[in-house]
Amino acid sequence: MTKVFEIVKYKALTSVTDEEILDVSTKLQELVTSQKGLVSRTLAKSEDGEWIDVVIWESLEDAMKAAELINTHPVGGEFMSKVQVETVTMKHYSFQQGF
Repeated sequence: MTKVFEIVKYKALTSVTDEEILDVSTKLQELVTSQKGLVSRTLAKSEDGEWIDVVIWESLEDAMKAAELINTHPVGGEFMSKVQVETVTMKHYSFQQGF
């Protein structure tokens, strides 16, 4: 099976602090850690305030099952209440080559 990179980008609401984003991200990590296929997850922020969450999954199926859980779990709702919903994008990429 081909590993999948999940790239989620978003901006926080102007009233939300970095600490609040990091707190809800920690809660999301606890949730996704229990899911089949999680390889790794990294969170970063650009100078213009855009956050990027890079998650590596064993398969697209694993990524989609985790997304379904997050979309129906209270922690997912908490996350969505802290971000500018119109800025949220999620895209999946199939691993091709490592260097």
